[in-house]
Amino acid sequence: MTRLPTLFISHGSPMLAIQESLAHRFLLTLGDTLPRPKAILVASAHWETSAAPAVSLTPDPQTIHDFGGFPRALFEIEYGAPGAPEVAARAVAELERQGVTAQTHATRGLDHGAWVPLRLMYPQADIPVAQISVVRGASPAEHLRIGRALSSLRDEGVLVIGSGWCATASRRRSPPATTLPKNTCLRCSSRWARRVTGRKWNIGTPAMSTVCWLWTSTPFNNPYLCDLRRHRHL
Repeated sequence: MTRLPTLFISHGSPMLAIQESLAHRFLLTLGDTLPRPKAILVASAHWETSAAPAVSLTPDPQTIHDFGGFPRALFEIEYGAPGAPEVAARAVAELERQGVTAQTHATRGLDHGAWVPLRLMYPQADIPVAQISVVRGASPAEHLRIGRALSSLRDEGVLVIGSGWCATASRRRSPPATTLPKNTCLRCSSRWARRVTGRKWNIGTPAMSTVCWLWTSTPFNNPYLCDLRRHRHL
């Protein structure tokens, strides 16, 4: 079986689901460029747990509209992919084999960090999906350990996706985005990621590549709002 890649997708605003953009068009074609996965495991920045990662076991995940103030059309979207309880159980087993305590959640559905990109990549919603949480307050090293523990699933036909932003805004300290030179915070975040992972993040125009198990829960407290609507997978 072909080993599947690991993707980090910056999903940005939920409007990505319905609004024309470079990222929207890119995700519409991304699924066709990859080997078809048997199942998908998504780590979304919009599901945090305390102390340990949790994995969703539901065979019928509901579409979670975890946002407000957006057009009604977004709230009417349902992404009806089946769940992947067997993959979730394998994820828990691999985590525990590597000494990582894991929890399970019987009913957790798909938040917009999962269904927004997946609805564009796999609109037929015919590939089973499970979610795994990020751990509130955990260090980058701890999240990397989780990612490494799950890497063997890639050899079993599972597409592992991290969905979030490389950088986020601090509501208390954010200056107007227009005061920053283009890509300033993107480059700072890339340098930070290289320090904590030992791997290079390439920034291109119009593409940005990432391979790390990192998202907004990691404690680098970037005070600037980054616009990451351009993506490329490795």
